[in-house]
Amino acid sequence: MTQSAETRNSCPDGDNDGNPDSNGGNEGTSDGSDGTSDGTSDGGSGISISEEENCNMPCTHPSHVPHTDPCQHPTCETTVVINIKSSQKVEKHMRNPCIDDLPEVCYTVEGDLCPDGCNVDGTCIVEEEEENDTIGVIPIDLHLVLPINTLLAPDFLTEDQIAWIFSSIENIAFAELALEILENGGEVDFDDVVIFQESFIDSDVECNHKNMLDEGEDTLYSKMFDTFNSSIEDVLVYRLANNPNNVNDLGFTIGDNNNNDLDYYTISITNNAVISSNLAQKVTLIHELIHAFLFDILHEAVVINFDQNGEPFLNPNHICGEIDYGGVNLTTISTAERYEALLCAMNQNGLLNGQNWSHEIFNNFTFDTSTYQEAIADFIFTTHDWDSEPAILVAQLQAELGANWKQKASEIISWSGLNNTLEFQNYLMENNYLNPEGTPNVLFNSLLSSLITIGNHDCIN
Repeated sequence: MTQSAETRNSCPDGDNDGNPDSNGGNEGTSDGSDGTSDGTSDGGSGISISEEENCNMPCTHPSHVPHTDPCQHPTCETTVVINIKSSQKVEKHMRNPCIDDLPEVCYTVEGDLCPDGCNVDGTCIVEEEEENDTIGVIPIDLHLVLPINTLLAPDFLTEDQIAWIFSSIENIAFAELALEILENGGEVDFDDVVIFQESFIDSDVECNHKNMLDEGEDTLYSKMFDTFNSSIEDVLVYRLANNPNNVNDLGFTIGDNNNNDLDYYTISITNNAVISSNLAQKVTLIHELIHAFLFDILHEAVVINFDQNGEPFLNPNHICGEIDYGGVNLTTISTAERYEALLCAMNQNGLLNGQNWSHEIFNNFTFDTSTYQEAIADFIFTTHDWDSEPAILVAQLQAELGANWKQKASEIISWSGLNNTLEFQNYLMENNYLNPEGTPNVLFNSLLSSLITIGNHDCIN
C-alpha cells in the first residue's frame, strides 16, 4: 500500500496548535519516527519513507512581479511516500514538523516512559492502528472487486460481501463468474447469492418471477426461494434456455457435479414457456424452483448426485439399506432425512417410477398437510390475477368447470410437468378426465391447452 502526501516547506505563523498528528495545514509530513529518510525499515516495522523536494513552485511573495523579477522567496513542495509492506497490523503516526520544543521524556499515567514520543503538553503520543486489506489468508484482489463495483454502481459491494468473496477459493470463483455475468448484461444478487443471466433480464418470465415474490414471504414461491438466499453455500441461477433432450419441455433444472463448497442449481425456462401465458410461466417457475429445492437437500444428504450434464441420479450407496423407512416418525428427523425416508419408503414399496422419481415426490405427503402439487394449485388459485384473463378463456372455463372454475383451473394447470406420475393417473380417473387407454381425454387436453395458449401473456410488475 502506498500513500502520498505533499507539504509546504515553510511553517505558517500561528499554526502550532499542539497536534502532533496533523491532518491539516501541513498534510502528513514525517519526522522519521516510523522509519528513516533513506527508506530503511525502523525496528522491522516494514515501513519505508522517501522524500522528493520541488522548489520550482510559482512565486507567492507579495512584491514579486510575474515574468520579470526572479523569485526571491520560492515555495518548495515536498512529496512524502510511505510504503507499508507488512501483512500484519501496521502502526503509523505522522508528526507535525512545525511543532517545536517537544519534551524529550514523558510518562504514562502508570509512571512508565512513553514508548512512542511526547506531545507538547507532556502526554504520550497515541498511535493509530491500521489493518492491511487482507481477509484470512486470501488477500483482497482489487482487480476483481473494482470491476464488479463499476458494474454494480451505485450499489457497491459491502464489506461483508467482500469478506465473503475472499473467504474461500470457491467464493472467488463465484465472484469471477458474477463479473462475467455482469459484463454480459446479466444481474447478480450478492446478498441472496442468485445469478440472473442476460437472457432472463427484462423478460416476461422475470416479470412473473418478481410478481410471485411480491405476493409475500409466507407464500410457496417465496419460501422455496428463501431456502437459497439464506444460504451462502447454494447458488441459484436463472436463465432462458431450451432442453436439448426434450423439445417439449417448459422448463428444466440441473445441478452441479463439481463437488465444490458452492453448489450451483440452474433453472432453465424454455422458449415453449416464454411464448405461453402468465399462468404457464408461473407454474413452470414454481415447479422448477421446487426441483432445485429438493435437489439441494437431497444432495446435501448424499442421497443423490449429478452426472456430467447436471442430471440428478439416486446414490445406491445411500438409499434405504436395511432400515424400514415405512415406520419412520417424520416429526423427529431433519428435512433432508424426511426426503431420504420418503424416497426409501417409495423404493421399498415399488413406487419409484424409473427416472421420474423427482416428480413422484411432488405427489407424496412429507411433512405438510398437502403435496407440492396441491400447494402449487393453491398458490395459483389464491394469488393469480384472474380478472386479467381474456373473456374467451373465462367463458370456456365457466362453461366446462362451473362456479368453481378458478379453483379447478388451478388444479388442472398445476399438473403441468407431472403427467408421467402415478398420482396424475389417479387425478384423471377421479375427475373423469381419463381415456380407457389411460391417457388424458379431449376435455382435459382442451382445458390445459387453453390455459397455456389463450391465457393472458402480458406481464406487468
